[in-house]
Amino acid sequence: MSAAADLDHENGTKSDVSGVGLAPALLIGGNLDQLGVSHFAGMDTERLNAYVNLMSFGYDQNLTGILGYDAEAGVSTKTAGFKLQYLWLPAKEYRYASWGGLNLHWGYQYNESKFSFERELNEVIDFTNGQQNFNGQIIGRPIFKVDVKTHTIPLEISTDIRIFKFLSF
Repeated sequence: MSAAADLDHENGTKSDVSGVGLAPALLIGGNLDQLGVSHFAGMDTERLNAYVNLMSFGYDQNLTGILGYDAEAGVSTKTAGFKLQYLWLPAKEYRYASWGGLNLHWGYQYNESKFSFERELNEVIDFTNGQQNFNGQIIGRPIFKVDVKTHTIPLEISTDIRIFKFLSF
């Protein structure tokens, strides 16, 4: 799961934030040594893992029965990418604990998220403000939409520590 915020504004946009997107995805990968190549781009393939991810989801909902007025909402997301993970410093085993080493990660991630909300308006207005009486009718269908597209090149460093190894199965 990843998340991103697009803070770049188009001309004429009056919003402080252009959009936020979530990127759930199925991640599949493996060790590049399985391909029968001992080195790739100067790296030992026994210490190099490659991953790809892809996910697409969309859902539209009529909210008339829930809200009591004519309204619809929708959400969709698409994500795709790849990542390489290289074990830079090897793991170490100790009697009751282990250290997973130091991993470097880098790759590319694309995310597209869309959110929408529409509501039917047909409201009668009738009120008095001091000596003035106002009445009329508002008819329309306002639409709220957020459409975010992000391209990300992650560069990460990670490690892990496992304690109480004797409890592992």
